[in-house]
Amino acid sequence: MKINLETVEFDGSQRLTAYTEKKVNGLTKYFDRIIAADVTLKETSDSRNKSEAEIRLNVPGDTLFASSRAESYEKAITETVTALERQIKKYKEKLTTF
Repeated sequence: MKINLETVEFDGSQRLTAYTEKKVNGLTKYFDRIIAADVTLKETSDSRNKSEAEIRLNVPGDTLFASSRAESYEKAITETVTALERQIKKYKEKLTTF
């Protein structure tokens, strides 16, 4: 799987990049045919949940998307990946019913 990471209006640290790649690569244990992941990390104007993570997964014949806002990028990434895990499971069920 190819991971495209974009940080909007800030420079992501190597630690944040490694964390993001580890979490997104973990999605392959649920579905190994993920083609690519587009990850966008950005700051929001919300004072409490200022960190936002958006992940778009390209899978055969479809695109899965989730986003989350949290106090830190790590927490936002974790929440987004969890939402994508549920979407992947539903997507796989849909594939087996055809």
